[in-house]
Amino acid sequence: IALPESGSDTGFKDADKNEWYAPYVKAAADLEIINGYEDGTFKPDNDISREEAAAIICRAAEALDIDINSKRLNINFKDENEIQDLFVGYVDKLYTAGIINGDDDGSFRPNDSLSRAETAQLVENLLTALRPEPTANPEETADPEQEPETPLAGRKIKTAAAEKEETSEPENTAEPSETTEPNASADPTETAEPSGTAEPNESANPTETAEPTKTAEPNASADPNETAEPTETAEPGPTNGPEESFKPDVVYDCKSLDELYSYVNLSAYEVPDDSSRDAFYDDFTTFQRTAAGDAEAVYKIPYAERVQVVSYFYAGEPLVDMTFETSKDGRIWNAAECAGDHLAAEGKWTRAVYRFDVPGDEPYVRLVFPKTLNSWTPVVSEVSAVCGSAKPAGLKIDGDDTVIVPRYDSRIYKYDAYLVDQIGERFAAAELSVKSGEIPDLTVSPDGDIEIRSTYPDGAKFTLSAEAQGYSAEKTVTLKAALLGDTDGSGTVDRTDLDAAVSAYDKTSGNADWKDVRECDINSDGKISVIDIAYISRKAGGADE
Repeated sequence: IALPESGSDTGFKDADKNEWYAPYVKAAADLEIINGYEDGTFKPDNDISREEAAAIICRAAEALDIDINSKRLNINFKDENEIQDLFVGYVDKLYTAGIINGDDDGSFRPNDSLSRAETAQLVENLLTALRPEPTANPEETADPEQEPETPLAGRKIKTAAAEKEETSEPENTAEPSETTEPNASADPTETAEPSGTAEPNESANPTETAEPTKTAEPNASADPNETAEPTETAEPGPTNGPEESFKPDVVYDCKSLDELYSYVNLSAYEVPDDSSRDAFYDDFTTFQRTAAGDAEAVYKIPYAERVQVVSYFYAGEPLVDMTFETSKDGRIWNAAECAGDHLAAEGKWTRAVYRFDVPGDEPYVRLVFPKTLNSWTPVVSEVSAVCGSAKPAGLKIDGDDTVIVPRYDSRIYKYDAYLVDQIGERFAAAELSVKSGEIPDLTVSPDGDIEIRSTYPDGAKFTLSAEAQGYSAEKTVTLKAALLGDTDGSGTVDRTDLDAAVSAYDKTSGNADWKDVRECDINSDGKISVIDIAYISRKAGGADE
């Protein structure tokens, strides 16, 4: 991106075009990375807040057509309610992409200024998130002079038919650098004899990273189009009963990462239907590690009762089982005990089927990939679940715990009572009533509306109750007198109230819309004057911004 020439107008009345930063401000404004303030200022000498920095990073990525992919669960900072609505989406995007993490105590501090050290860390995290992942781990390569192999993701699977066209050698002959055939010698530089067969205990070099999909079974059919599976590839029966007993309600066949609630270090890859059954049990799509390191996949499966995971391990190294966890909220995880069945076939992938029970109130399921010699193994080809139905599990009452007694007339507050199911979702509506309180004439409508009148006393309390299907809930509400200068009933005097007073300046009780602006009349003289505006300005923290 070319910077504007020095001396170009920045577009902001307080950003001098002759200052050193002018070209950068101009470029960022042209790309809509920065917008400035409503009064046309940029405030170049002000500190930048953490939430503002998040917005700038996201807008810059969008302006440069850079994708910031989500790889983990949504934010749940303990101070997330302090993030302004304008910035919530930006903060969430950077957090789920792993670019910002918050503090150790689970807070984000959205309004704090960003230090120089934090800025450097933010930029480094962004570059790390955008940097291409390495395609191979150097420690996994047997020959340091050999060109590193790439993981399965993105490769074109070579079929038996394609191999026949590329070589005139007998079908059972392959270069060891391109195969993990069971009759291959342990020496990666030695070529196996065409008719040789592997000893039962002979295995591939454990550090060999050759592409496993080029495996050809010694007794493979000469017909490359033959798709019949070998008899030994039948799916194993689980340890706790016949496979036919598992009849899933939902099936995820791993075609796309979009199926996942969140993921770390994974890619989706499809094995084509092109005679590659000699290398795999069947045609399937997979989730696999993009590069060495931790990898996980998280599903949200409402009402799951039992989950089955079908995975494939490369046969050239010892099998290390996957582990599984469940969670109510996607933050606190519980280990899931599972039964695993493995089916090994010489020269092929080892197919592993896992099953585990899921508590009815834990919709999140996490698949944790084990640490293995080759980062691309194992792969997950299918996740399915037997699901139950939503059942009432509790009752909630939504609404404010504190309500404002207005200065004039009355104000309506809305409450909502409803049954929730085992995962916290709304199940059915429930009827509200006023159980007790210090206001004898207080009632709640069938729609949950409560009218709070200006005559009600400050500090009074009342209790709402609801009952349904054997569940009950209560909420105690406290009345609080209106704060002078709080024109919108938010409970605070802020810039919004000041703007309302300024807009209503010079209006009197004779105006048709006086009822809408009378809260700005602080001294109750029937007119919105400078005195009223000055009072609200002082309470709101000043009007010089």
